[in-house]
Amino acid sequence: HDVCIRFSANAAPYIDERTWHPEQVIEKHKDGALSLQFRTNHLHDVQNWVLSWGDQAKVLRPSILVDNVQRMLEDALDQYR
Repeated sequence: HDVCIRFSANAAPYIDERTWHPEQVIEKHKDGALSLQFRTNHLHDVQNWVLSWGDQAKVLRPSILVDNVQRMLEDALDQYR
């Protein structure tokens, strides 16, 4: 799976300071945010990691990961309604 996650300007320094994946590519954006890209066979761990960043991370691809994270966030929100 080709993964791309956009991190907010607030989270960007923490993402930029370490290697999260041996083949990662980081793209810095003008607004201070950054995108982290890498390939993986295991989306479950990535999904949980993205969720741990809360509103500081947004999955851009693959679409299956976008859908899974969105579903989990919606299910969590339903518990507070």
